[in-house]
Amino acid sequence: MSAGSPILALLGQKWVQNYGNDVDYLHFHNYLEIGYCYGGDGFMVLGEEEKRFYGGIVTVIPPNYPHTTNSDIGTVSKWEYLFIDVEGFMKNSWIIRLRQKR
Repeated sequence: MSAGSPILALLGQKWVQNYGNDVDYLHFHNYLEIGYCYGGDGFMVLGEEEKRFYGGIVTVIPPNYPHTTNSDIGTVSKWEYLFIDVEGFMKNSWIIRLRQKR
């Protein structure tokens, strides 16, 4: 996360790939992860559950929750992500400040 910003966007061509290729482990992030799948098919492992994904879905994964993404064999998926430091975002939100001034 960049200093002074509560949001990190992962966008562009780097995120068009075969997810899970030679990766067989769960990982987690310290921030809320919001993902959008533009295309491709596969499955996500969320804790101990597997859920199918496909183009057009949105994922919301809480901080510190183990997960991984796996494209179907021989396919490519396109995802883009936002990572949000929810506490930092809320502390710096102008909406919150506006409410506090009333």
